[in-house]
Formats: sequence, structure tokens, C-alpha cells
Amino acid sequence: MLHHQSSHGGDPGDIVLYLPFTLSSPDIYDIAGHLKSSTMTRGIFNANLTVSKNENIVELKDGDSLFARVHVLLDSEYLLHSNNNGTTITIISDTIKRALQDCDGNIYFRIRLHLSDQDNPFIKSIHPTDKYFLSGYETIDYIDFRLNETRVLPEEISRKMNDFKVCHLKIKQVYFLLATNLMADFIVGHEQFHKCRLLENDIWKDYVKKPRVIGNENGDERSHILPNHMIIYQWNDTVFKKGSREIHEFHAFMKFKQRKSNMMTVLISLSIILVIAILGSFSANYIYDNLYYNSDKRGYDSQESGNDHTPARRLNK
Repeated sequence: MLHHQSSHGGDPGDIVLYLPFTLSSPDIYDIAGHLKSSTMTRGIFNANLTVSKNENIVELKDGDSLFARVHVLLDSEYLLHSNNNGTTITIISDTIKRALQDCDGNIYFRIRLHLSDQDNPFIKSIHPTDKYFLSGYETIDYIDFRLNETRVLPEEISRKMNDFKVCHLKIKQVYFLLATNLMADFIVGHEQFHKCRLLENDIWKDYVKKPRVIGNENGDERSHILPNHMIIYQWNDTVFKKGSREIHEFHAFMKFKQRKSNMMTVLISLSIILVIAILGSFSANYIYDNLYYNSDKRGYDSQESGNDHTPARRLNK
């Protein structure tokens, strides 16, 4: 959920982002610093822009005109609160005023949120129930991303959005990009994607480095490995597409199918088969020794016993 909390007297107000999961400060990274690189800027905007740096401000120019002013967030320029089983990130009004000062173009913030693979609220996977008995299997991955959709918002957050409805942040463009393995088959989506392309590893390898935590100037540059053979799907929504003055909500849903098979999967499958074979062999021996053999032995003993007590008959001719 995104809304703009404004006041009067020319104050631009706060930008408030509500997320339906819990985050702490180390999970929030400022990645605006990546735009200090002309190579990265060209990769993100697909345009030849001139980069000008000044402390925590990066200005991008298209020729002589200002394309955007990128503001690198400091620790004191945003607020973080946990409520309603979620997290609220607020870019405060003074930060926006500083970014707008002497600016005749767009201002730009860029942050990254770290989500664990196990508790990712946007991506879920469905595995077959018999996967441990297979050397390879197909999984279904589905992504469900929603922006400003009233039906899933907590009541308090929805009420706050209505309170600030007159001065809420008007969203005019939404670009949703998804990077996944080239081997994953796109099955269905909320609508057909706008375009797709192979990920350019030489451009984006530095982008996936763990950037500095907001407020930590030293940062943490431990590199995350960017896999090869990645594909980018892109969806977008604009006011021109909607034929309206703003985008009130955005919902992206897509489903992928992917075959999973690796050496670990094969070893697990073979181990289970081996254990079942050993158990089957022990079970067969046990059944033979304790049921079939004993039953056969009792029948033999009964026959011997009958021979001992049956009187002999002589036939006289």
C-alpha cells in the first residue's frame, strides 16, 4: 500500500509505504547509489544519460535537460514502524523538500527490501506429494503482488488511506519486472506480459551485490551470485492505458512451471528406493521364517505324530 500524507502551506507531505510483513532496519537497503554508474543507469532506463554526483544527490541528464534527480536516503530521512502485522516505511516531508530544492524535474528514490526465501509473502511453490520418490519432478511457482487493493488491506490502514484520500499520492505508472530461470515455463498471468528479454549479466552482476543498509555508509558488499540464463518478464500499467488520471490499484498474478532435478534429488530418491528394497527383503525373510516355515513345520510334526499313534492294520487273505 502506498499513499501520500500531505499537509497545507506548500509542504509536500510524507510518502508512506505499508508492507504486509515484518521488516527491520537491516532488511532495508538504499540502492540509489547504483545510479552513480553510467553503465547501470543505461541498463535501468535504457537511455544514454549523463551522471552528475553531489554528496547524496545524483542528477541524471538527457542532453541539457534534467531527466531525474536521484536522492540517496540517509538513516534520518525515513521512519520505520511495525503495526497491523506489517511494516510502515515513511519517507518524511523534509527529505522530499530537500530532494525537490532547485529541481525542475522528477525526483527518484530507489530502495530494496530483503525477504527470506522461506517467508516470502509474494512467491509460493507447490511441490508434488511424491517428490521424494522421483529423480525429477515439476513444481508450480506462483506470484501474487498487489498494490493499494482494498480487499486485502487491514482495516486501520484502509481507514488511513480514506482519511488522506484528497491528498493521496497519485500513481501514474507502474512497472512490474520479474526475473526467473529461463527453464521456467510461463503458464498464465493476470494479463499477457508487455515484453521479455534475457538478463544481461555483465550489466547487472554488480546490481545484485548486497548494498549498504540505510544509514550505514560502509555498507556490506558481499556479492550475491547472479545465476546465468535468467529471463526478465515485464508488465506495466499507465494512466494512458487506463484512460484515467491515476492508477488506483495494481494486481499482478502469474504462474510458472519448472522441472526440478539435481544430484541431491537423485541421491535422495535412490536412498529411499534402497531403504525400501532393504525393508522389503527383511520383511520377506521375516514372513517366510515366522509364518510360512513355522506353518510348514507344524504340518510336518502333526503328520509324524499321526504316524506314531495310528495302529498298524494287517490284511489277512
